[in-house]
Amino acid sequence: MDAYAHFRPGEERLAARNSIAISWRKSKFEKTGDGSRLTHEGEAGVTPARFVNWVVLKNLATGEKLAFINTHYISGA
Repeated sequence: MDAYAHFRPGEERLAARNSIAISWRKSKFEKTGDGSRLTHEGEAGVTPARFVNWVVLKNLATGEKLAFINTHYISGA
């Protein structure tokens, strides 16, 4: 996956499956901003912690920017 860059906040404390990564092609986009907000602390035996993560990407060909937001619902929501 060398062609892609990734934003994975919490990777130092979360399993990869719980960190809600955002990936983009490095040849097409440049990251100009990012952020993450914890939305649920998690509950043992029910759901892991949940986050809303975002990146702002600039299209290298056009200079246009877009925001991409990713999250996962609490288990059983």
